Amino acid sequence: MGLGVENQNGWIGHNGNISGYQTYAYYLPPERTTMVVIVNSSVDLIGVWNLVTEIVKIISPDHSWPAPPSNP
Repeated sequence: MGLGVENQNGWIGHNGNISGYQTYAYYLPPERTTMVVIVNSSVDLIGVWNLVTEIVKIISPDHSWPAPPSNP
């Protein structure tokens, strides 16, 4: 059994969502940078993923966030 920790292009952390809330908590070891994004909304997952992408472009332009997952 694991903790659900993932690696998103070097960002180590976890994301999760329940009805009305979405969270992204990640750490970038090379830059010793922590990012926590908490969204109080039921917007689509891709919209929040794109928001996180834009935040990462500002706080760490050399360590991009990956493209959103595609629907199978």
